[in-house]
Amino acid sequence: MLGTLLLQPLTAAIAHPLHTTITDLTLDARTSKVQAVIRIFADDFEAAVAGPRKGPIDDRSKAAYVSRQFVIRGADGKPIALRWRGSKLTDDLLWIQLEGDAPKGLRGATVMNAMASELFGDQVNIVKARYGAQQRTLLFTRGARPKRLP
Repeated sequence: MLGTLLLQPLTAAIAHPLHTTITDLTLDARTSKVQAVIRIFADDFEAAVAGPRKGPIDDRSKAAYVSRQFVIRGADGKPIALRWRGSKLTDDLLWIQLEGDAPKGLRGATVMNAMASELFGDQVNIVKARYGAQQRTLLFTRGARPKRLP
């Protein structure tokens, strides 16, 4: 019992107090490719992908989750399909790489990032978008609606 009580503060100190993602969204004007690199705490991501079910989580499950939660629509309202390009774990952070074709660019596009919002009421998702001469930062919290890039 005493051992459990002594370990509780240690466990609380190890758990991260923030629930956030940071996404770098860039458009390569030469190739019309949009790239998104999403940084999320690995344990938050695993919990979000697993949802109520338990078991192994493969890249297909991860990609399916991300495609539901991180959405870009062109100025014409059509989704920009983002392809899973893999992920990389560094310490407790997961770096997710996505790529898609955006032949009409990102001007007027809408972005939505609801990753892990279904789990954490204090979830904050930041998207830093760079396209052409534009740079914009978009902030998403639980219940946020898609935001338009000027």
